[in-house]
Amino acid sequence: PSDGCVVSTGANGLVGGHIARVLLEKGYTVHGTVRPATLQEKDKVQYLLDMAAQLTGTIKLFPVDLAVGDYDEAAEGCSAIIATAFPFLKGLTDSNASNPAFLQYQVDVAVHSSSVIMEVAQRKGL
Repeated sequence: PSDGCVVSTGANGLVGGHIARVLLEKGYTVHGTVRPATLQEKDKVQYLLDMAAQLTGTIKLFPVDLAVGDYDEAAEGCSAIIATAFPFLKGLTDSNASNPAFLQYQVDVAVHSSSVIMEVAQRKGL
């Protein structure tokens, strides 16, 4: 949109990274959200900064914990949100991947995060 930036949740993920690239190629300002711990690991987000340096758009990264879902700062001044973030927990192994409680936790976090994103979008008129 010409009237503001675009929030891309999970910007450093597989899908989010491709979406960020397309937006940057088209000259958009991207407000990418990433997990706070991931943002501290430069090697996991550097490719996004490098992309922005080579393309016509700009990117700003925001730390957002999916379990908390504080997207307000990232959405400030934006006119759209593209939500691709999904909880993926460190320590995932074959033994807990089929654990119903573990799987339910992931679903609960994803639903909560999606609900928060929709509330932010509604509140900000996106």
